[in-house]
Amino acid sequence: MTTKISMLIVTLVFTTLCSVSVVGQTQSSDTPRSDAMADPNQEFDPGKGAGSAHHVFPSGQCTQCAADVYRARTGRNVTWGGNAKDWLVNASNAGFAISSRSSAIVKNSILVFGPAKMKNGTMNPYGHVAIVDYVSGASITVTECNYAIALRKTTRTIKFSDLSRLNFMGVVLPPAPRFYGPTRLAMNVR
Repeated sequence: MTTKISMLIVTLVFTTLCSVSVVGQTQSSDTPRSDAMADPNQEFDPGKGAGSAHHVFPSGQCTQCAADVYRARTGRNVTWGGNAKDWLVNASNAGFAISSRSSAIVKNSILVFGPAKMKNGTMNPYGHVAIVDYVSGASITVTECNYAIALRKTTRTIKFSDLSRLNFMGVVLPPAPRFYGPTRLAMNVR
């Protein structure tokens, strides 16, 4: 009898918890959801900044795209604010690993560019950020927003030789990979 009562209680608790999580998933479109950019190919939520529950960047800007894609790929939130040109200092102050060397660029790192002239000759005083898709030989392929097309996500390939012309400042590195294999202690190795 007590087993049946225990099972009934477990079932009620489980049902209650499931209904709470379903209610949380049926929010209105005006409410930001922290999982809005779990898929890096998902369209942005106009007006709010997709995934704005985990950052404060305006929708469609390079900072918003970089924060969302970085989180989707690494599981780590961008916990700082500021214009793109300030990301190296702000990321470092937030405890993230950074480097000013182009040789440190790896997949899923955030490239940070300082103020520079745009293609139309006007000055971009805010800088620019992009996420590294892959590095191959003499070039880097990145995902970015608000570069080739205003307020849209695009990809492009950048030659290492062009980084200085683009005012490359440095890179925010992704988290170090975790090793889940046997440890020396577990293997009893001395």
